[in-house]
Amino acid sequence: MYRKHVIEVAERVFADHGEAGTKMQDVAAAASISLGTLYAAFPSKTDLYQAIVAARGDELLARVMDSVDTLRSEGVTTLVMMLRAMSTNLRFFMEHPAFLKMSLLEGHAWYHSASRPSREQEDHWTRGARLLDAGFTVGQQEGLFVPDVPAAQGRTTVALQQTRLANWVLMGMSETHDELVASVQAEFVRAFCRPAIAMQMLIDEGSRLRPDALTMIALRPPPQLRRERT
Repeated sequence: MYRKHVIEVAERVFADHGEAGTKMQDVAAAASISLGTLYAAFPSKTDLYQAIVAARGDELLARVMDSVDTLRSEGVTTLVMMLRAMSTNLRFFMEHPAFLKMSLLEGHAWYHSASRPSREQEDHWTRGARLLDAGFTVGQQEGLFVPDVPAAQGRTTVALQQTRLANWVLMGMSETHDELVASVQAEFVRAFCRPAIAMQMLIDEGSRLRPDALTMIALRPPPQLRRERT
């Protein structure tokens, strides 16, 4: 409980000042503990920063994996699984705005190795990248996604979410969570789905998914896709 308190307080301090601008004295004062007590738990600022990233990364990955496992058991298509997993990922960051700001302040593309200096961060990225790679590989085989290098599509997906979350922060986080998720899901469909699939899933102007889009394509390819594959 003590470590959790310090991590939550430090997360807010790092979000305000960035890793370079944060001092351990600032964290100790914000957590109402002595500097010696803080150093006894976290020997350096780097240790504290990486402890935050590791803890949040574990939470995020567990939530995404639970979502994927549930959807697999329901037998939904790869496209629906990826859209729902994306929603889970986006909502986690929006529910933890301090962690989001921390992640954005470092200025690295999230798919770049510079954004994951610790072993825990590398492990989180590797497991998440494998999920994306597998999703795009199977989705292409199912005829849902345009042919391309799955790893490149995965990195583009990460960049898309990072950019939209950064815009959300810059605009004062005024857009609701549902609105942001809907925008990103539509952008994902426009970017990666075959035209016939995208036309069926998007409203006429292309800015949002149709209300029944996920249900329509949830359990089997739509008729137009079945004709293309036969």
